[in-house]
Amino acid sequence: MDPVIAAVNVRGKHQERGGTVLSFVPISMEDFVKKYVASNPGSKPAEVRERLKAALKDFNAGVPCRCGNPIWVIGSAEVGRACFTCITGEAMPDRDYEIREACIK
Repeated sequence: MDPVIAAVNVRGKHQERGGTVLSFVPISMEDFVKKYVASNPGSKPAEVRERLKAALKDFNAGVPCRCGNPIWVIGSAEVGRACFTCITGEAMPDRDYEIREACIK
């Protein structure tokens, strides 16, 4: 079962559009690894976990995206240090996952 969608504040920045708070869906690292491996059968859980841990370490150290915004841990684990917008081209997350430790309530 997917976690309940929570309005989260990522490093102090609310993300709103048209008065509606759009947010990441917090997910534990292990739950995300399971979902990722299920969707990407050739992937190895340990490698996915290590990429996520490295991206989370960068996030916690305050390493920014090249645009200056906080990095998106899940996306950064796949494509390098970047924020949600630089990775996806979308202005704001709308029910996209983010590692729980990177979300501040």
